[in-house]
Amino acid sequence: MVRIVSGIATLHQHRETLGRAPDAYRPAACPHGGLGGLWSHGCYQRKADRAPRSLENPVPIPRFLCRGCQRTCSRLPACIAPRRWYDWATIARSQHFAGVITDRAVAVAVAQHKSFFFIEKNVGGTVIDYASATQGHLRIVPEGEAREALAADYEAMLADGVMVADAPPFDQLMQACAEIQARANEAAVSP
Repeated sequence: MVRIVSGIATLHQHRETLGRAPDAYRPAACPHGGLGGLWSHGCYQRKADRAPRSLENPVPIPRFLCRGCQRTCSRLPACIAPRRWYDWATIARSQHFAGVITDRAVAVAVAQHKSFFFIEKNVGGTVIDYASATQGHLRIVPEGEAREALAADYEAMLADGVMVADAPPFDQLMQACAEIQARANEAAVSP
């Protein structure tokens, strides 16, 4: 199961974090069985930068082994996973979105599920509290350097034909995600 490490905005930051604080990538528990204390299990190489002759490629992606179930999991930095923003914007156009975005029980269930199966740490190594997202603190729109890196990668994905033909321009995509963020946060604090 691929895991996303939030707060890693660029490939350069990813390499620095791997060298300086590799435990930021270590899951708090196995995504398969829930056992803690995963062992480092090397890494695999991934092509992440689509620029020709890029010095950033290949990119090391850390792997971890569960001593209980003997399965591995990999951790991807957020800068390598831009497709999820497109997925969110697409889901928001679903006929079910209006009902789900205001359903507090769904929000709490999703946060609980993520807290168990998608235990993530921020760059500082602190486990992310998904419950806070259900209380009006959801943030899915990146800012600054993270937004610039995401924009560049999204444009490269469009150029490479990775996205579907009707994929929106990046700014339109970010606007759709900002609206999702605002609606979810508003629903969280509304009676």
